Amino acid sequence: MSEGSFAHFLKGAPVLLARAEDEPHSQWLREAGTVALRARNAAEAHERIQDQRVRLFAAILDIDMPGADLESFLQAMPAYCALIVMSRSGNAQMLELVQAWNGYFVSTETPKADFMFTVSAAVSMRGPDLTRLAARASFMWRLPPQQARLLYYNLWSYSDQEIADEMKLSVRTVQQYQEELRKRTGVRTKHAYLRRLLASAGASPPLPMSDETLARLETDKL
Repeated sequence: MSEGSFAHFLKGAPVLLARAEDEPHSQWLREAGTVALRARNAAEAHERIQDQRVRLFAAILDIDMPGADLESFLQAMPAYCALIVMSRSGNAQMLELVQAWNGYFVSTETPKADFMFTVSAAVSMRGPDLTRLAARASFMWRLPPQQARLLYYNLWSYSDQEIADEMKLSVRTVQQYQEELRKRTGVRTKHAYLRRLLASAGASPPLPMSDETLARLETDKL
């Protein structure tokens, strides 16, 4: 892949690079057309991250900078900004923290193409892969084909009438399938099993869950 092949790859995206050294990552970001902001130390990085005048799409934080602390960065990060942690080497504790924040990790030695792919994935803010999520649920809960298909449509919040039209069934039959699906997944409402599925896939629920639901989540992880 040629050096110029990433021109305008991230055109106009405001991205912070918090790293003591300039090259090569700063140059790569400029070539890709980002609105590249720089921070050369931990204090400057915190200031840039909290600056409300610029809504960062992503912040690339070199944890090897003197005084850099990942947990303090995580506390300062606005929810709308993607996180990319950079280091010469990672460890399990660091990766768990990054993963819990739905962030990304790259080595400082990562090749240009891999670096650009990671930044692009972070900036694009893609939604969850609902096809994969439904397939995982089908495997985890041993769903028959019709219920697996029903679950997929539920993830897209289609009404029973819309699902009935697509599956060439009566609304009454779809409602029966919904009831069977709730029984199979061990919950009382559609919303409850969707929460269970999201939590089992690694999402952190914003409100407390009951002990019964938490027990089921532990089972899902086995």
